[in-house]
Amino acid sequence: MANNPELQAKLDLLLNSYCLQLPHRQKEIDGLWQLVCQQQKMGDEGRELHRLVHSLAGSGASFGFAALSETAKSFELLLKECCDGDLVMDSARQLLMEQERVRLYEALNRFSEESV
Repeated sequence: MANNPELQAKLDLLLNSYCLQLPHRQKEIDGLWQLVCQQQKMGDEGRELHRLVHSLAGSGASFGFAALSETAKSFELLLKECCDGDLVMDSARQLLMEQERVRLYEALNRFSEESV
């Protein structure tokens, strides 16, 4: 890609755009997470939360952010388990997911700061 400066410039813009939207993604995830915790079940909000986190797991890897992708994948798998079984959010499950959510936020903050 270094041989094609025009292509590299486009890729750099795409990467920067991706990094700039990470704080918005975090706010979306946070809002949905709060609703899921209040309801103590996944429901439609939980499925949307799962979709957003799943998207981050895939897009993070696509943009070269392996750590972000892996962290999102861990949270996504917990969300998927609850969505697939329509499980009630007991306190132990909620605590485990909260820990993964915090790890994801730390990764999101780290990568969005790198783009600035």
